[in-house]
Amino acid sequence: MKKLIFKISLIFIFSIFGHIHLYSQSPDGIKNRIVEIKKWYSEIQNIGLINCKSKSFIKYEDPFNSNARMPFDQTVNICRLNNIYLVRKAQYQGYEWSEDVFIYSKNEKIFFVFVKGSAEGYSYEKRFYCNSEEKIIKQLDQETEYGKDDNKENIENKTNLYKDIDKIIDINIFNRIYN
Repeated sequence: MKKLIFKISLIFIFSIFGHIHLYSQSPDGIKNRIVEIKKWYSEIQNIGLINCKSKSFIKYEDPFNSNARMPFDQTVNICRLNNIYLVRKAQYQGYEWSEDVFIYSKNEKIFFVFVKGSAEGYSYEKRFYCNSEEKIIKQLDQETEYGKDDNKENIENKTNLYKDIDKIIDINIFNRIYN
């Protein structure tokens, strides 16, 4: 009898946790999370990027495969806005390209990443919305060719769904630079 009660208890516990996990991945759960993320993002915009530490380094690139490496400045910033929010920003540059990466965290957990870049003849933006486990729950992409319609809509990209954000964006560069 004790074994039966124990098994029923285990089934009950697993079904509750399974339901919670499934709910968080359901369309309504994702929609609620994105509403939360937009609220946190808005709070960060109201605070502004304060208490920032900045470091720069040089990255060399050989765009012509000629063994003539060219130096390009790279900058990383860590802004601890308060006890809750942290924003990391990287500004990368290379031969005829640039990219800005903003990583937004609440209570040390990444919830949103915004990437904006440009290269020869086009610009792009990527938005990564993350769940509480730092897995991508929604990705929006936008690309614009110069001289074309600048008001293109974001396109939902499902390629990286449920992947860890640190597998897509190099988070470790901040640790390497600041440690």
